[in-house]
Parts: sequence; C-alpha cells; structure tokens
Amino acid sequence: MRINPTSQTLSLVIRAIETTVAPDLTNPTAIGAIELIKPALHDLLKRQGPSIPLLRKCIEEGESLNYEMTQHLEGTKAGQKRPYSTLGDFDTLCEKYDQLTEELDELCTRLTKVASHDPKASEFIRKAAEWELDYYTTLQSIQPQPFKGEASHPDDSPNPPLTKEFFESFLQTKREDPSLSVTSFISNPGSFGKQTYFATVRHGSGSTEDLVIRKADPAPIMLHSSFLLPQEYDLLKAVSATGYPAPTPIDLAENLPGVDGTFFTMSKISGKLPGSFLGGHEAKIDEEVWFQLAEKLAELHAIPLEKFEEVIKKYDEEGAMEDTVQSRYHRNLRGWRDYASRIEHLPSPFITYLFSWLERNVPADDRKPVLTHGDFNIHNVLFEDVKLTGVLDWECSDFGAPEQDLAYIQPHLSRHMPWEKFLDHYKKSGGQELNMQYMSFTLAYSVLRTMLGGVRATRNLQVGHNRDLRYIMVELGFTPAFMGMGLACTADKKEDGSVEDASRKETEVEEKAAKANGNAELESTLEQDLKETNGLHGHHYVADRYRTAEDMLAKVSGGKTLQIYGDEVNGRQKPGPQENWQNSVVLVWWDDKSAVGGFHRLGHEPNLKDGGKVVMWNYLLSPKGMYKRMHHVPLRDADLLPKNGFGSGDDTCRCELEDGEHIWTVEDEDVSGKITCVDTGPDVDCYPKKGQINSFTSHHFDIPGIVHGSLKIKGEEYKIDGLGVRDAGWGPRNWGTVYSHRWIAGTCGKSLSIIAVSWHGVDESISTFGWVVRNGIITYAKKVKILAYMEEDAATNHGGRVTFSLTTGEILDVECTPVPAKAMVSFHQNVCVVDRICNMTCGGLRGMCNFETSANIQMGVRRPTKFSNGIIDNGFFEDAESV
Repeated sequence: MRINPTSQTLSLVIRAIETTVAPDLTNPTAIGAIELIKPALHDLLKRQGPSIPLLRKCIEEGESLNYEMTQHLEGTKAGQKRPYSTLGDFDTLCEKYDQLTEELDELCTRLTKVASHDPKASEFIRKAAEWELDYYTTLQSIQPQPFKGEASHPDDSPNPPLTKEFFESFLQTKREDPSLSVTSFISNPGSFGKQTYFATVRHGSGSTEDLVIRKADPAPIMLHSSFLLPQEYDLLKAVSATGYPAPTPIDLAENLPGVDGTFFTMSKISGKLPGSFLGGHEAKIDEEVWFQLAEKLAELHAIPLEKFEEVIKKYDEEGAMEDTVQSRYHRNLRGWRDYASRIEHLPSPFITYLFSWLERNVPADDRKPVLTHGDFNIHNVLFEDVKLTGVLDWECSDFGAPEQDLAYIQPHLSRHMPWEKFLDHYKKSGGQELNMQYMSFTLAYSVLRTMLGGVRATRNLQVGHNRDLRYIMVELGFTPAFMGMGLACTADKKEDGSVEDASRKETEVEEKAAKANGNAELESTLEQDLKETNGLHGHHYVADRYRTAEDMLAKVSGGKTLQIYGDEVNGRQKPGPQENWQNSVVLVWWDDKSAVGGFHRLGHEPNLKDGGKVVMWNYLLSPKGMYKRMHHVPLRDADLLPKNGFGSGDDTCRCELEDGEHIWTVEDEDVSGKITCVDTGPDVDCYPKKGQINSFTSHHFDIPGIVHGSLKIKGEEYKIDGLGVRDAGWGPRNWGTVYSHRWIAGTCGKSLSIIAVSWHGVDESISTFGWVVRNGIITYAKKVKILAYMEEDAATNHGGRVTFSLTTGEILDVECTPVPAKAMVSFHQNVCVVDRICNMTCGGLRGMCNFETSANIQMGVRRPTKFSNGIIDNGFFEDAESV
C-alpha cells in the first residue's frame, strides 16, 4: 500500500474544510478558527512545491549579499565567497535561511556603527531589509499546487484559561454580590495581541450588564511595560473620564491565581466595525465614516496632556511631563532599544535597519506631546446608524506627535478618498498644526513597535510558548504589510546623526561582582558576552531582563514553564483580612573581597489585635565587628514609603524599589550605608501550595542577585561589590506551625543559584524541596538532603552541606562554609531563627549563601540567651568573629 503524499493529504483536508465543515458552522469561534486554518493549510501546501524554489532563490541572493557586506567590512580579509548548497526539502532550506538571516542581522548591526559616515553601509542595511521582505511578498503571489487539481492547541501555561465559572466567581467577590450570575460568556476569535470576551451579567437586583473582558495572552507577544494591561486600564480610566468615546474600565484582575493572565472588564459600546486591517483596502467605506474618524482624531489630540499627568507619573520616568515631542521620541527609542536587547526576539535585518533609521531621523520638534492612539483605523472603531460610537483597543497608546496617528491611517484612507480632503476636515475639527515632514518618521516608529510584537509572536509559535493559530497571520499577512510600509516610508530619506550604544551599566555591575567573588567562570562568561555583543543586543543577566514580564514564562528543565512576575510582586501588597497577614522583604549578601555582608528583613503586620507592627531584623558583618538591631514596633504611616517601599518603624532601615533595583538604606549610630541589589534571575514562585508550609509561605519569591554600594561601620568605609539573595512574600503567616526548618539560599552568579528548604510542621509532617537556576533555566530537585553542622549549643549552625538530586539525573553537592563572623540569631513570635552567611562552593563554582535554621521543638517557652557562636542581643559587637 502506497503512503499518501503530503500534498494529497493537505488537499483533502482543505477541500473538506471548505465544502463540508465551513458551510455548516454557526458558532462564531469555530468560524473564526476555520478562517485561520485555511491560509495555514494553503501555506503548508505551498511548502510541498513552489515555496522550495522561492526559498532557494532567496538563499542564493542572501549569500551574495552576505559576501558583499562582509567584503565591505573586512576587505581582502573576507576571502573567497563560501560554497553553499540549496539542496534539500523545505525544512532543510528553512534552517539554512534562518542561519543566513541571523548572519545578515549581525552584519547589519556592525554596519550600523559606521552608517553615519558611510553611505554604502546604509545602502547595504536597506538591501538586507528588502531581502527579508522579498520572501513574504513573493510568497503571497504564489498559488499552491493542490493534488490532482483539488481546490482548495492551548498555550503551555501553569494556570487554566479564563472560563465563565471563574469569571462569575471573580465578579461575585469583586462586586460583593454572591447572587450575581454570568448568563452569557463568548470569546471573540478575531482579537490579536490580547484576548477579548463578551459577557452578560445578571445582578442580584435583577438588572443586567453587558461587559467586554480584555485579557492578556498566556504568552504575550509584547512585554514592553506600555503594552501591559494595568497601564492600559489606568490610561483608559483617564481617557473615558474626559468624555471621549472610549470604553470605561471597571474591574481589574491583576495576576489573579487560577487564571493564565491578567484581565479587566469594561463597558460594552454598541456598534459594528466598518472593516478589518488587512481587508481595509478592498472594503467599501463611505467618506462620511472617514470624516468622523478625522473628527475623533482631532478631538483626541486636543485633550490637554495634564489630564494624563497621574498616568505619566505612575508609569514613565521622572521628567516625562516636561518632554517635547523630540525628547519623548528619543526617550521612547532608548526604551525600545533596551527592550529589544533583553527580551528574546527572532533576528531581523528589517528591525535592525528600522532602529538605525529612526535613531538618525528623530524630528527636531519642540511641541508638547499629545495622546496618540497608535492603532487608529477602521478595525478599531464602532459605528451605529452611520455614527461613530466608540474607539477600541488602546494598547498601542502613547504620547508623541499627532502625525503618528495620521501617518498610520493614511495608507488605508488614501484608497478611499483624497488625503488632503481628510486633512482639511481634521484641521477644521480642531486638529493640531501638522508638519508633514514628520509623517515618515512617525509611521516608521509605529511599524517598529508592531514588528517587535510580530517577531515575538512568531518566535512564541516556533519555540512552543503558544500554539494559537491567530498568530500564523503575522507571517502570512501582517509582516509583509508592515515591512512594506516601513521600507516605503523610509525610502530616500536623508540620514544623519549617530546611533547611541545600549547601556552597559548593569552588565558591568555584574562583572565587578564576579571579580570580587573570585568566580572565574562567571567572569569569563561576562567578558565573552561583552566582546561578542559590544553592549548591543546582548542578554543582560540582571533585573531588566524580567522587569516588565507580565505572564512571561520561565524555562524549566524538561520543557515545562513557570510564570515570571514583574515588580508588582516586590513592593507592598494590599493587606488581606487575616489577623496574621504579613508582607515582608529580605536581603542577605556578602562581598568576599571586603569581608562585609548583611542580613536585612522588614515585615509589615498590619492586622494585629493591638495595632499594626513592623518586625525588623537588621545585621551587618565587617572586620570591625557585627551590628545587630531587631525589634517589633508599631507600624506608622511613615513606614508606607513611596513606590511601595518598606519602612522600619524607627527610620534606621528602609527598602525601596526603583527601576528594578532594590535599595536598602541603613542609618544608625554606628553604621550607615546604601546597598543596591539587582536581580540575576526571574521572579518565580516555586514553593509548594499545599500542606502546612503554605500557611507560612503562601506567596514567596527567592531571587538571586548582585549587590553594590557603600557602607560605613565605626568610621571605616567599604565599597561593596558582591552577591546576594533576596526574598519577597506576603499572605497569612502562622509562626506556630513550625517545629523546625532549614532555608538555604545562595548564588554563584548566573551560572548557578540554589534554594533548598526543609520543613518540620507541628502536624508532624516533614517535607523537603528545592531547585537550582542555571543561566535562567530552573531545574527542580527530586530529592534534597540538607545536613546542618551544629555548634555545641545545639542551636547555632556552622554552615552545612546540601545535596540536590535533580530531575535531570544530575547530583549537585554544595558545601557551605561560614564566613569569619558569628551567626545572627533572631527571636520572633516564639521561634528562634539562626542565619549564617557562608561561602558556597559547588564543583568549580564559588559564591555565597545564607544557611538558616530554626529549632522550635519546645514551642518557644522562653527566649534563649546564650550561644556558642551566635549573637541574639542588639548592639555592636567587636568580638563577633566565630571561634
């Protein structure tokens, strides 16, 4: 029996869908899915025939361009043109094309550095961009070859998708109406970028309410902070408050457990869309529709910037309210360049070219910015009875030049009516004074943002972070459309100026920390990163890599993923109702070169019967001696610091979060200093959510980092460059549930960080768990063995040994040897906790760790007073070296 050829199978599937399945469908979700399945199958059919010679042609042209660009950069050193092959099936050719794309992108990056004084370099960069576009445009003109003339999965997420039942439960709690019910819940299959649902709600009073739900994808295509849902929610509140016809946001569910993405509800506006983005050129649209779009653009651009001051101050850098259009675009391009360097995308000569062109052509515009919609077109407006009723989808909104919205709509509009006629109506409706020379720049800027989302979406498909057929349209529709727009608007434009290098500050900080801790492997790895990337497009193993990462997924050995959270988990949280609810932050660190370190913990307990309290454990270790201050004092309003920081109840210590950095300040009689921690790993919560340990660590994050700063102890000053681990946690914390525990948290830099925990609960349960993080990838332990070396007092530990049996079959032995200082002993709510800073070694790696133990078998009947090698009293102790 012969095997059916692939072309036959695909032809039969396409025919069955078009003739049998599609005509009988009535469900809108199924109809939308079929409309995505058909072009995907047609493309697969092309790959069995005409796409193969097209790919061969592209490889041949790309290889020639590669050689010309290399010759231009290296001259005779380039040598002879390398041999290459265009043999093989589509997938084999695709691998060669992908490698070639990456090489051309690297050459474009090198040419960008000389493009300001080398016209030929700019020409080559553009040729590479045109080469990348050529495959997609030619692909669209190719007809698939059906067999013998025949006509033509859910995301990997740790949480489930949004359901009617979950949404109903959320609203019942949010609206405080347990009798509320959701009578209708429908997904909109046509949304891109975000998910959209329509719901009808019946309240206990009998009234009904129509809502639209806007929800983040489990694997978002855009992770830049300006595109995340909380900022869109706050901006929409400000826009709708002005009376502009935008949806009114109502309920925000940010990082809610039990669902695979943040969402918010908003009012439903009646009306229908007059057209789609990709079909807008062919759709018949009356001039009256376009005139109303001109009126609403004029109205939008006339809203005073002061109406959005609260949003700008919340989400933008300091001084953003004073920006001109010119300084705003410089600021934004720096932000997008930084974003593209730390969030993984597919290599693209087109994007490299566009960055280069934009950075050379920022308009010298001293006007104040206006609110721009960013995606203002017929696919985002509603009409009812020939009247515009609403403007939708504000995720691309920003502040910039009014020309940006006009440039974005022009390609569609010009096919339906004279452009000047539209502009005249915009001006007569109160629109801004325009400079048409800025149109090319603002359209190219819009294309850049869209393409960054597009290449991320395609990358998510290719690595398996989502399997959503909606995003196949990025390659089959949006990419050629936007690349074509980008190249058209940047053609024959004068370029001047120079490209600023991406900031190397954070990578340099980590490099210093590696050297200070004697970690040769980490040091050489960092130097290689800098050598290969010259600070551009490299991965920085610091907090910025994860900072704006709502719903990002961290890699776990074995192919699983964990949700990465942003800075929203690191600041103060809204208190829960429980009396024992607490919110705490911890930093433990060590600089081996200077022999200084510290352990700092600030916890806010707002609901205690006798009033809110602050618990502080504050320790500093140095050659001069050991400083200790621990207390449990009333929580003051002054301890609720700006930007969700933590105060200590007496102003001797504070923790503040600023631009992804965790800044600890200590000010007391004998000591003063500022210690800044920058994350080198993702914000993930790996703790088990069952058993008695969940009553102590319901939300808990342990994150490795690097520390830098300065410290003054007893008149001696120290410069800090070291390693550290911090944690953040909140929720009910019942200290009475633990007999004893072990918590070992350490780091050698990006090469290896560890967490190991053992827990002996009062219910007589004993559990151990742990994981390691290596170069950003998490590997769980099947088994963890923690051996604590105990002093004669049977309470103070002297470090210990941890053995991880990993899920990969590896065995890691970690030895923890105390630094030359006594242990730090804390007594809180009848539990005696001992922390010992140690030098940590594992194989050839060296770093630091904190070895924490507790012994509570007698349930804290008294506070211990004497230890072999530990200090429990407050004060400064010059004889703090361990014996």
